[in-house]
Amino acid sequence: MKPITKAQRQAIYRIFTHHQPLQSGETPQSLARDAGWKFHYDEATNEAYWWHPHHGVEFPDARDVVEALNLDQPATYRNFRKTVQQGFDCLMVNVSGMWIGIETDGYSHT
Repeated sequence: MKPITKAQRQAIYRIFTHHQPLQSGETPQSLARDAGWKFHYDEATNEAYWWHPHHGVEFPDARDVVEALNLDQPATYRNFRKTVQQGFDCLMVNVSGMWIGIETDGYSHT
């Protein structure tokens, strides 16, 4: 892996603090809602499920969303840094199913 610049380290820390996991004790429904998932009830089929507009995946229960995205796991900055991957010409960080690229000057983009 290429060396990480100071600007990239600062960008990684900004992303971590902005997307920091919620405190324990939250309900699965509130964790799913805070992560952008929406509850949908289809009256025609009498089915209820959780869905996300960008993921295109449906889950029958909020607990399934929490388990699939590891929303209930407390994260530390050190563990978050370990998830950073080297991209073609920038660093890549996966946050809530979205990849964020971080250039050598600290500029972040999706």
